[in-house]
This record gives sequence, structure tokens and C-alpha cells, in this order.
Amino acid sequence: MLLEVTDGSSPVRRASVEHLATIRSFVAELATQAGIDDPDDFARQWHILMKGSIVSAGEGDRDAARRARRLGELALAQVVPAAR
Repeated sequence: MLLEVTDGSSPVRRASVEHLATIRSFVAELATQAGIDDPDDFARQWHILMKGSIVSAGEGDRDAARRARRLGELALAQVVPAAR
């Protein structure tokens, strides 16, 4: 239900948006520490992957986490200097 409330003035909507921004910020900090050139872009991509796997799992995909992990490994291999 994170973003199902569309009223921008709703406290639920504001809290949801803030929560998602906090997650992206955390991932961006990890990306910075890993030496990724564009930590914000990577964090946004990673966040899409995270949210998609959560939705897929909610739909009954029991392998969503495993699939997300494989995609995450591919994403990391393209941006982490040591993995190139």
C-alpha cells in the first residue's frame, strides 16, 4: 500500500514517499562505498528491482527473491569496479 494513496497531502502518502527515499539513500550510500560512479542512479535501479521482487512475491512467485538476486548480480557486475 506504500503508494496507493495518491493524495499528496496525505500523511500516509508522505510517510510512504519518505520511507522509500530512506531506502534509496541507504542503497546509494552502499553504492558510494563500493565505488560506483553514479550511486543515485544505481540506487534507483536497485530500488526498482527490490520493489518488483516484493510485488512478484506478493503475487505468489516463490522464486522472486532468487530471480532478483540473479538480476542484482548482473547489475553489480556492470558497475562495481572490482567486478569488471
